[in-house]
Amino acid sequence: SSLCVPLQSVVDLMGHRVVASCVLPIEGSYSLIYGTCDGGETMRNDIPTLAAELDRAGARWNLAVHRFKGMAMRLPAHTQVHQGGDGRWYVLGL
Repeated sequence: SSLCVPLQSVVDLMGHRVVASCVLPIEGSYSLIYGTCDGGETMRNDIPTLAAELDRAGARWNLAVHRFKGMAMRLPAHTQVHQGGDGRWYVLGL
């Protein structure tokens, strides 16, 4: 699979809780290639191979196909995929 999910960890240390996350090579809405960045007003889904990869991932997770803004999808509508500066696809908001 060419889909990447960012690493995150929750650390509890001496009464403090810290959420640590890696820094992704993405540029906000400029690198968005799937999903929405404006609360669902517009949906991006420009790359057929990415859509097929997301569909396969959703099927592996037993997610049903549903429609949002006329688009058939298996993942939640708020899921975003960004094309990183390294060429990888980063999935956010699962």
